[in-house]
Amino acid sequence: EPNASTDIDDIRISATYHGGGGNLKGAVVRQLVVRFDMRPGLYICDDPVPEGMVATHIEVSGPEGLNFDEIIKPPTVTRRAKDSNLTLRVWEGQADFVFGVWCDDRIAGFVEEPKFDEVEISVKIICQVSEESIRRIPQVESLTLKVPIEKYVGHELPGKMPGANITTMDSMKYMKRLIRRGLLRSPIKGYVYLKNRIRDLQTGPLK
Repeated sequence: EPNASTDIDDIRISATYHGGGGNLKGAVVRQLVVRFDMRPGLYICDDPVPEGMVATHIEVSGPEGLNFDEIIKPPTVTRRAKDSNLTLRVWEGQADFVFGVWCDDRIAGFVEEPKFDEVEISVKIICQVSEESIRRIPQVESLTLKVPIEKYVGHELPGKMPGANITTMDSMKYMKRLIRRGLLRSPIKGYVYLKNRIRDLQTGPLK
């Protein structure tokens, strides 16, 4: 699985792309996990923090067509700030921050020729490592992952989809029978289903 790592003030920070054998596939959600491994006694803070401290922030980005869901943060524990009445929310030990990541047609090439064989995911980390009586200087680090793009399997249809590995299975009769059965049972629901499936293929993701 694609990954990158760095060390900041006795903390090991890694970013790993999980799922799909380490490949990015159009309209399918995978996970990007940013992990902090901290030795005992060290911690990093979530918002809010008192003046003079810096909370932990992670920014992810990539080329146009690569999409990220909102960050999922791990649970925090509380500490009393030594020079204020504010109770800090902090992470200690090992903390995993998770982003859902998926690509749409601008990368996957459902209806256009794929533009990439792989994509770069950039991860920017801003944090301030602290311990019982010491606040260290805030740090900014960047990590980069290269993730291969996997083609999906598509049917042999007129016009073909350039981003697909075409299957030779003749399933047209079966597909026609399923579509006809669905439309006869409920024309409106059948139309809505087909419309939504086309939209999902173009803009993803499948959840």
